[in-house]
Amino acid sequence: MKRLSQFLCVFFIILIAAYLQPVYFPHPDGKVSQVKNSETKKVSPVALNYSEVTSSGFATFIGKSKEELIASFGEPEKKEPSGLGYTWWIYYKKGTAGYFQVSIQQDIVLSIFSLGKDDQTAPFKTNMNLVEVTDLADIQSIFSFDYENRTYAFELTEEDMNYRPLIAFDNGTFAILHFSQKNGKLLAIRYLDKKSLLQLMPYQLNEGEVSAISFSGKEDWETIDQSNQGQFLTILNYIREMEKLPKYDLSQSLSETAQIDLQKFIQNPEDTLTSKIRGAEWLDRQEKLSFAQPFIFSSDEMKKLVSDEQLDPAKIHGIFQTPSLDVPWLLGNWYGDQVIQPQLSKKTDRTAGIGFSKDKLLFLLSKDDEKSAESTEESSGK
Repeated sequence: MKRLSQFLCVFFIILIAAYLQPVYFPHPDGKVSQVKNSETKKVSPVALNYSEVTSSGFATFIGKSKEELIASFGEPEKKEPSGLGYTWWIYYKKGTAGYFQVSIQQDIVLSIFSLGKDDQTAPFKTNMNLVEVTDLADIQSIFSFDYENRTYAFELTEEDMNYRPLIAFDNGTFAILHFSQKNGKLLAIRYLDKKSLLQLMPYQLNEGEVSAISFSGKEDWETIDQSNQGQFLTILNYIREMEKLPKYDLSQSLSETAQIDLQKFIQNPEDTLTSKIRGAEWLDRQEKLSFAQPFIFSSDEMKKLVSDEQLDPAKIHGIFQTPSLDVPWLLGNWYGDQVIQPQLSKKTDRTAGIGFSKDKLLFLLSKDDEKSAESTEESSGK
């Protein structure tokens, strides 16, 4: 009987200890199992899963009015249309450091592309390497946020984190840092809001859906193509100057050749593409036009196009890409691409031909180092 009493006493002590253990000795990670209850407080489906940098400079202008932009920087040197519904305000003055473009839609700043404008990009500066950037901000691979009642989640690859990492600011805006494949140095920065980031979306989207690029039907493509050509040459020559390379001279005849070749390809793509698979890929990309999935010629396709036009492949090389609707974005990515970037850093290339047609670009380069007599004033890049 005595032993039975001792057993029952020990049993009840163990039972009480088992009930009290979660109270006095909680799980070390602080988590407890959740009980499903209709009265449980609802939380946002997306918690902040990335660190933020204090906004400053250009980051503070995203979402602001054009009047606030003018108050700080004055009127732009140029205002040019885009095929994406916004207007480019282009700021560039001879004799001053830095070039930047601002996309404006409905009088609001959507994004800013900065090239060498270090006084507005702090804490980041041109020519920083990735290690120096990581001292200022975390380079992260996973992002998610809500936009217009939808959740978007995306992931950066190792290549993305090395050459176009994404930085989040504490005012809800972002910046894509464009690093050069040539030397691993920071070349340019694109500041943007959530809408612009989703439109460009260069990263692997794991949740949410981004609509294909569409047009209003009211675009003046002749004017847009001319504007894109000017932006393209200006930014390229600015970067060439930063790299201490000779600037490109714009050849009227080579540009006409690029335009003719571009139209021939658009009308008969099968004459240039190297396989039926590439043909199917071309058709698919045209139906679902997206910055996330650009269509770029292979080296064999470019050689075939050049040879068909009786140009010398040993002297002429080039790049074809669609979509090419956002020139700053296009070039920022080109310089971070291990295949394309080397084509843009050749000292022997002096003459350029540029052909834009709506969302498509054919860029031809000549190894002839003699300056073309047909070079335009735009060849200075300023």
